[in-house]
Amino acid sequence: MAAASVAFNGIVLEALRYDNYENWSVLLKNYLTGQGLWDVVSASATKSGDEDWRKKNAKALHAIQLSCGLVLLLE
Repeated sequence: MAAASVAFNGIVLEALRYDNYENWSVLLKNYLTGQGLWDVVSASATKSGDEDWRKKNAKALHAIQLSCGLVLLLE
């Protein structure tokens, strides 16, 4: 079996791997900043019962998960 990594295009160029964290993190930060979501990740936004924070948090988490890619097992 071979493994292939797929990144969601438009967020980062390559999915996160053990050897590309520095480049990946810069690209992801730029994306989140451009989408107005970096404040949630950097903990500078108010959370608790704030509905706006929850929505932004969900969007940021989704982008992070997509940019980590998924592993496809090919037979």
